[in-house]
Parts: sequence; C-alpha cells; structure tokens
Amino acid sequence: MGSPKGWTLATKKLSAWYPDTLHGRYAAVALSLALLTMLAAAVANWYVERSHERNLQNVELRRALTETTRRLRNAIWDTEYSLRAYLLSPTNEHKDAIHDGFNQALALLAKLSPPDNQLVGLRVAGEDLKRRLLRLRIEVNRLIVIRTDPAQLFPSMPVLRDVLSPSNREFYTAATLAMEEMAENDEKQTPAYELFQEVRHLWTRMIGVFRLYLVNHTGLFGDPDEGIRVQDRNLDILHSEIQNLLGQIQVLNNDGQLGLQSADSLAHMREIAATWYKAYRDVREQHSGDRWRADIPLLKTTIEPGFRSVWEGLETIERHIQASADRDAEALGWLASGAANALWGLAALLVLFTGAGYFYIKRIILQPIATVTQALRAEARATDGLGEAPELPRLPADQPRETRELTQAFFSMREQIRQRQAALHFQATHDNLTGLPNRVYITERIRHMVVSPERDGSGFALLLLDLDRFKEINDTLGHQFGDQILEQVSARLTFELRDEDIVARWGGDEFLLLLPDASLHYAEQAAEAVLKALQKGFLIQDMKLHVGGSIGIAVYPDHGLDAATLIRHADVAMYEAKRNGGGHTCYDPELDPNSVRRLALVANLRDAVERGELDIHYQAQRHLKDGSISGVEALVRWQHPERGPISPMELIPLAEQNGLIRKLTLFMLEGALQQWRTWRNQGLKLELAVNLSAWNLQDANLDRQLAALLEHFKVDVSQLTLEITESAMMSNPEQAITVMSRLAGMGVKLAIDDYGTGFSSLSYISRLPVKALKIDKSFVTDMCRNDHDAIIVRSTIDLAHNLGLSVTAEGVEDRDTLNLLEILRCDTVQGYYIARPLDGKTLADWLSRKEDGTILPMRSPSSR
Repeated sequence: MGSPKGWTLATKKLSAWYPDTLHGRYAAVALSLALLTMLAAAVANWYVERSHERNLQNVELRRALTETTRRLRNAIWDTEYSLRAYLLSPTNEHKDAIHDGFNQALALLAKLSPPDNQLVGLRVAGEDLKRRLLRLRIEVNRLIVIRTDPAQLFPSMPVLRDVLSPSNREFYTAATLAMEEMAENDEKQTPAYELFQEVRHLWTRMIGVFRLYLVNHTGLFGDPDEGIRVQDRNLDILHSEIQNLLGQIQVLNNDGQLGLQSADSLAHMREIAATWYKAYRDVREQHSGDRWRADIPLLKTTIEPGFRSVWEGLETIERHIQASADRDAEALGWLASGAANALWGLAALLVLFTGAGYFYIKRIILQPIATVTQALRAEARATDGLGEAPELPRLPADQPRETRELTQAFFSMREQIRQRQAALHFQATHDNLTGLPNRVYITERIRHMVVSPERDGSGFALLLLDLDRFKEINDTLGHQFGDQILEQVSARLTFELRDEDIVARWGGDEFLLLLPDASLHYAEQAAEAVLKALQKGFLIQDMKLHVGGSIGIAVYPDHGLDAATLIRHADVAMYEAKRNGGGHTCYDPELDPNSVRRLALVANLRDAVERGELDIHYQAQRHLKDGSISGVEALVRWQHPERGPISPMELIPLAEQNGLIRKLTLFMLEGALQQWRTWRNQGLKLELAVNLSAWNLQDANLDRQLAALLEHFKVDVSQLTLEITESAMMSNPEQAITVMSRLAGMGVKLAIDDYGTGFSSLSYISRLPVKALKIDKSFVTDMCRNDHDAIIVRSTIDLAHNLGLSVTAEGVEDRDTLNLLEILRCDTVQGYYIARPLDGKTLADWLSRKEDGTILPMRSPSSR
C-alpha cells in the first residue's frame, strides 16, 4: 500500500475536496453506494423484462390446466365416494351419481389438449387416463348389476331360503305339537315333556347363534374372522347337545312313554336336525374366504386396482404440468444468469471499494473512537469511579471535527463526572444531618459480612436504638432542637463504641449499630454503655434536655442468617424493649409477632373471640373519702387450653397487631354491660370502666355500636367510663379529640389510662373531654420507696385537680401506699390490696360478704 508518508500525502489531497465532518463523509459514501445499487437494479430489470412476456403466457396456460386437473380430481373423488355410498345403501340416487361422475371426468379429460408442442406428453397421458376410466366404468356397472340381484350377490341364498329357513320352522313346530299332546294328557311333569321343552329351547338358541354367524360376515361386530370362529364352535356344541337330547327322548319312546303324536314329532325332528346341520355345513363351505359374496372379489381384484390406476394416471398428468413449470423456471434461470454475473462483477467492485474505504475509515474514524471507548471503559473500571484517571492515547492529527470534539468533551466531562460521583456516592451512603452512614450503606455492609468468604466463623451483633421522648422535644421545641439532639447523640454513640464498630442513622430518631466480631455479652455491654451515655442529658441553647433509649439486639448467626432477617429481629426486640419502658432487650422468638408460636396464638385468639371463649374479670375500685367500692374495671382474661393463662400484656398487642382489637372491644363492651345489668337487677350499684385501644379511636362506627349496646341493656350512660391510654391518644391527638368528643356527647365518661407513660402535653389534656386520670402502676407501686415516683404521683394529682379531673391510682398493693395516697388526696384506688380481679358472680358474692363484715382473703402481689 506504499509508505506511510505517501499515504499521508494522498490523504491530504483527498481531504482537499472530501468533507471535514463525519456526517459529510458518510453522505458521500452513501451516495456512491446508492449509485452502484441503482446500476445493479437497472441491469436486473432488463433481464426480468426480457423473460416476463413468455413466462406470463406459460403461467396462464398452466393455471387453466391446473384448474381442469383439480376439477377432474374432484370428479373422480366424487365417483369413488358415490360408489362407496352405493355399497352401503344401493339406491338409485347413488347409482346416478356414479354415472354422472364418470361422464364429468371423461368430459374434463377432453379439455386436456394444450396446443404447446412442449406438452405432447400431457395429451398422451390424457388418452391413457381416458382408457382406464372407460375400463373402470364397465367394471363398476357390472358391480351394480350384482348388487341389485341378491341371488348373484349371495351364492348361499338358495340354501338359506329353501332348506335352512323351512327346517327351522318345522323343527320348532314338531316340538311344540309333542308338548301340546303331553299337556292335554296332564304330562307336563314327565321327563319326556321337560326334554322336549329343553330341546326346543336349545334349537332356538342354535338358530340365534346361526343368525349371529351370518351377521358377523358383515364385519359390524369387530373382527369378522374371530366372530365366525366363535359362532361356528358354538353351533357345533349346540347341535351336539340337541342330538344328545333327541337320543334321550328316543330311549323314552322305546320304553313306550310317548304318545302317537310325540313319537311322530320325534322322528320328524331327528330328520330335520340332520338336514339342517348338513345344509349349514354346505353354507359354511360356501362362506369360506370371500366366496360368501360375489361383489367382494370384484371389488378387490378389479375395481379397487382400477381406481388406483386412474389416480396414478391423474398423477402422471400433474407431473407433466409440473415438468412444464420446471422447464420455464430453468429457462428463467438461464436468462437470469447473465444478470447474476453482472451483479457479481458489481459486487466485486463494491468489495474493493469497501475494503479501501474500510482502511481509510479505520484510521480516520474507527481507531480514534475505539481509543476513546477504551479510555471510557478504563474510567468505568476505576474503583467506585474514584481511582486514578487513565491517560488517553495520542490520536492522529487529521481527525474529523466530531472526533476532535468528542475527545475534548471526554476530558472535561471526566473530571465533572468524578467529582459528582464522589459527591453522589457520599450522599447516597451517608446521612446529611449527622454525617453517619445511612440505611443503604449499613444494609449493604451487613449483607457483605453475611456472605463474606473471609469470615472465620465469628459472629457480629446489631443494635437498633430508638430514642425515647425525642418526638416530644421535636414537637414542643421545634426541629432545630431535634436536629441538634440527633447530632450530639451521633457523637456520643461513636465515642462509646470501638473504632471497628459502625454507627448508622437508620431513619428519624433510630440508629443502627453494627458490632463486628461481637458476642451477645459484648452487645449487651455496648447497649448499657450507650444508654448510660444518653442519660447525661443534652445542653441545647442553655437548655438541658433528657432523652432515653430503647435498644433491640440481634446476633449473627443465632438470630438470622441474612441482613433482612437480622434487622427485622432487632426491630422486634427494640419494640419489646420500648413496651417494657426502655432499656435493651435481646431478640426472643417467643415475642416475635411473626414467629410460629405467635401465628398459632393469633389463630387461637381469632377463634376464641368469635366463639366468645374469653372471660371478663372485674377489679374493684375504692373511693378513699368514704372507703366504699364505687366501681369496677373490666379486664379480659384468656385461659389457653394448651399454654395456660395468656397475659393481657401479650393478649392486647396480639389483638392490635392482627386486626382483632375491634371484635375484642365489642366482646368486652357487650359482656361487661350485660354483667352491669345483672348487678343492677340484684341491687348492686357500681360504675363500670372498660378499656379502649388506639385502634378503636380509628373506628368510625364505635359510637353507633356503643349506643346500640347501651339501648339494648338499658344502661345508665353516666355509670359507664371508657379508659383510653395516654399513648393511644397522643399517636394522633386530633383524631382522638374528634372520636372522644362524639363519645362524650353521648354522656359517656372518659378517662386517661396509664397516665405518665406517654408524652402528652398540657395543651392536649386541656382540650380532651375527659373526666379522670389514672396514674400508671409503675409510679404507684414503689412510690413509698422512690421519692422520684412519689413526686410524679403528687404532681399528677395536683394537675388533675387543678383541671377539674378526678384521679385513680393503679397498683395499690400495701397499706403504706394506700395511706400515702390518702395524704396526697387521691380520689380512687385499685390494686391487689383492695381486691384482685374476680368474675362477675364471685365479685357480687364478695361485695355481699364485705357488707356483712367478711373480707375475702387477698392474694399476695407475687401471685399475679
């Protein structure tokens, strides 16, 4: 191809008139290819026009011949079909159709006389087919004559008509005459009468088998040969039995036991039986092979081969027509060979042109693009897009404008992409507020640790931390305070853990702590250290704020073998810790709402609620001013048939999580109101308190259902109190205010239950239509030993009285606690020191004994 210098000079001369842009050069090449294609099309069109007229004439002739051949084939097929129909049903209609088919086929054959000398063989084949059709028509006519004459059709017909049929009737008549003679002489019970009766029956059976033998020859009952063999054997057996019976009757006749008519009938029957059987043997001989019908040999030896011969002749005609088409195609191929040669020559020129163009395009266009592509791939292979940038090789100077611009754009874009990728990678894997790894980063890290082949079998731990009282700070002081709390919490968590431990913000006020190579013991120590660090308080804008934490712990591989399972189990443990008032809790399958035990328990609970198998107990409430029992609180109890008593602390969340709380609440309301009605009828005047769940505050039908129950049981609405937990109201305060306002409008009393465990503000309490507060027992039980709890109880009582609310203290289990509550001016108390929960009847009995001065022994607090 010459020296590189010579190639460069030639390229420069070509570039003087050749476009500088890639799309311009593409247009020039495309124009050249289009001109070559048009030239090839013109040559091909010349060859096609040359042969078009001749082939058009031949095609029209073959179309006419093919149509005639098709009609001829249909005519022969209709003739054969009509003959088959005639064989099944020899009617004049079918016979006329046969003659019409032959006439139509012969008429169509006369049209197969093309003028083209190339189809001389077609005329010869047509004449041969005509001779075959004429011979076949003669044989078919002979078959029709045979089928119309039964004597010709069945050679055994004279024997059947003249011998077998009369013999049948004569034998039966002779036996009947003998039996009638004996019947007239009262000899029906004699052996002779029974033998005549049996031989007549066997004769009837033999004639029936013979008829079946004749029918089997038609092939209507499967294989005719098999049927004939079976019937022939049966006929021999029956004839032998008839001869035996006739011999027995002859013995009786020799003894003189037959009358004149009977003896004459016997002789006649023996003669008939012999004649019939001999005639049957002659018929069987005639029926051997195909001789039983005269038309079968004619069909097999003449007519069926005749039709095959006709079809073969027709196929010969079709082959002649196809040969004509092949000759035309061959001629067209010869005519087109010249065009093919021209196209091959054009193709050779095109290949030469393409090869030269390829080397040029490869150097000027493809090589630069490939070089840039390799650089882009190397850029993509850099670790996380942050590795060392690859160098772009030197490109030829005489490049198209697009290639030069592509190279320049690559350099500028590479730096921008790397900068943006680094920023996006950090944003995608880290929290904007705290700078900690986020959910995406920590989840992927856990997945990697689970499947990493480098693990030496050691486990790791997950700690899911949820901040307590954070929502109260965020809602009260604003998001600015909340954000600063999260930032300080992030710093303390990082400080308390090892360098290899990872602290990630899981979302909201939740943090996920990943502790590599950690045991459960270390995880618990880390959790305690984190909780202790949170207790120190946080100084935000000269204001010291306190938040707590609830931590769920899950350990690999004990609590899961994949990231999703471990995180879910840590979440389950965290919610269990939160339900227990904070601290840390390790995952326990027994507390998992999705564990097998819990699922089984849900199914049992659903059945128990629907069947009304739960129990309702009532705990008395004592009024401190006069010491009277002023009311009771309805409490649900479930005695599981296999697991024993199920704690309400487990039962209520189970019902809430699985959509059963509404049915459970209606069960409690209906059962408690019915018991209240029973007490009222017994003369007991007690106020009734029933608990509601957070889910009940979302039920739009609650007020209507409650009104219906109150009307049904005729309950004084002022004697009913509905207790709603503080946390249930504060999960959606506006919704709680709406629902509680409707209930209060009905006249029902409302109380805040478990007060002090939530984070309600005074503004919401003042807006709620409640009449009472119930202090949670977690503050009451140890108030005599814990000054902090005592201060909370006293503050709550003062707050409630200032708002015009009454106060009930739960969890009173000793005399000291009762005395302190009296000093603090609490209104009502309940607890095991007053009375344990009892069923309705037992509570009524206890109240009656109490009025008589008899106190029911109370169970100790430890027995709960």
